[in-house]
Amino acid sequence: MRGIYFRQAYQIHMADDLLRYTSLSVADVAHRSGLGSRTNLYFAYKRDFKCSPTELREQLQRQGDEDTYKIE
Repeated sequence: MRGIYFRQAYQIHMADDLLRYTSLSVADVAHRSGLGSRTNLYFAYKRDFKCSPTELREQLQRQGDEDTYKIE
């Protein structure tokens, strides 16, 4: 696996966790995951999942998930 693909996969995985387990804004999720701006996050999710980060958040979150991720 080339380094760029590994990094992108890691960033998307981190964004998934932040979307599911926190109540951070989409802009904060983009920044903390390393994708930069909310626009970059949006296009990465459209490319990989064919939906927006907000739509995926609604699909991923389950009752009791929000605010269980420890952010330092």
